[in-house]
Amino acid sequence: MTCARCGYVREDLTLFDRVFVCPKCGWIVDRDYNASLNILRRSGSERPSVWSSAFYRWQGGAMKQEALSVRGG
Repeated sequence: MTCARCGYVREDLTLFDRVFVCPKCGWIVDRDYNASLNILRRSGSERPSVWSSAFYRWQGGAMKQEALSVRGG
């Protein structure tokens, strides 16, 4: 996974690693949020405010899991 803050690539993450910790810049962030920032950057639609505020949005700990939708059939 690529660090959305500095661009460092970590290749040792597993699906069980829910938090991304960059050994180069020290950024600690939810891995899904980090991935979404990378997707945003690659799409060409990034906004400068995203990068400056991303570090402060995530405050550690597990994020709340969304309820799964169940459809009757």
